[in-house]
Amino acid sequence: RGHSSGAVNGQARDGGDQPVVGVSWYEVHGFCEWAGMRLPTEDEWGLVACDAHGWRFPWGNGWPPPEDAGNYADVADDGSDGLEAALGRRRDGYVATAPVGRGRPNPFGVYDLGGNVWEWCADLVDPPPRKGPPHSLDFLFERSGAVLRGGGWCDARPSLLSCNARIEYPAHLTNPAVGFRVAMDAPR
Repeated sequence: RGHSSGAVNGQARDGGDQPVVGVSWYEVHGFCEWAGMRLPTEDEWGLVACDAHGWRFPWGNGWPPPEDAGNYADVADDGSDGLEAALGRRRDGYVATAPVGRGRPNPFGVYDLGGNVWEWCADLVDPPPRKGPPHSLDFLFERSGAVLRGGGWCDARPSLLSCNARIEYPAHLTNPAVGFRVAMDAPR
């Protein structure tokens, strides 16, 4: 309630069909508990996105991603931003997040497993050993981290968009390219 995902380059990201971004793992975990849901585990995310199909990327095995594969970084009009070699002359029309479900679903009927926003998974990772005094940058980054999967609207490299791509990100931080999806256990 009351959350704002902000704007990028004048594009508001608070529409009813936009993914929620700029939330920490802890905030998302609290929301999931309140809503009677949960975050998917990293293994669940991987199985649904790629592993069950044996794919290299959430859209299949080919590179670059097809036009309807998801929302990834676009090239500048003149191609000078260096992304052209990675994505060709692809433009999806969104400077940041795109409406949820604008691409094609995977064989399970799940949308946006690749691109749009990196997604928090339920998995926490152990913090590194303490390095600095409280309130130092080293101290901030030794807090527990959580796993992100999926790639985002600002990514264009195969290494960031592959099914193996994962980021261990500090669970207490927020990011305009990080959001989430919810999961539920199947009824028994």
